[in-house]
Amino acid sequence: MNKFLIILGTLAVALVSALWLRQFLQANAYDGQNLMILGPLVFNLEYVVNTGVNFGVLGEETPLRQLALSGLGLAIALGLLVYAVKFAGPWGAAAASIAAGGGLANVFERITSGGVFDYFNVGVLLLPNPFSFNIADIYIFLGIAGIALGSFLAGPKSETEGDEQPVTSVDEAQRFRLFEFFGRVTYATTMNVFILVASAYLAWMFLSSQGFYFDKVYQHS
Repeated sequence: MNKFLIILGTLAVALVSALWLRQFLQANAYDGQNLMILGPLVFNLEYVVNTGVNFGVLGEETPLRQLALSGLGLAIALGLLVYAVKFAGPWGAAAASIAAGGGLANVFERITSGGVFDYFNVGVLLLPNPFSFNIADIYIFLGIAGIALGSFLAGPKSETEGDEQPVTSVDEAQRFRLFEFFGRVTYATTMNVFILVASAYLAWMFLSSQGFYFDKVYQHS
């Protein structure tokens, strides 16, 4: 697949899905709903507007601070896209584009709303977590993890500065396969999340328009 199409498609999916999910949740009163229990962990929805970086750091709600954070986020996202276009392979480009899409979504929210809308919350039973995150943060984490793993698998070309011995073809092939595998997983995860969100929205809209068939269920109960 053409690398440019991978960059464009992954960036668009990450950006659109992050902004759409934010708009959908803001328009619906799901705050406080439990999504699932994973052993001792509780995954739920908890709405909060984060005016700082992650976990509320640098959370001063002033126009200058928001402008500075937006500029920093935009610069990082553009840097990731430059890396994707000029330096990364196809799957490294996908990882960088996912991170850039998540970053741009947060920048857009910060500029238009004065802060980033966070909604996912993971806490321990009987021990609430005050910090929430959003799907854009997940994209950023996946993308940065993919870039880091790719750099780790690539490794140094030589053990010393003067050593010109190339890495063996077997090592290069193994590293390429591992990085390609992670890139495919990252790309597939982004697409699957987008499809899941879109499917859930369409299902909700259809069922709500039919009153969730409560009358029919009641007739057969």
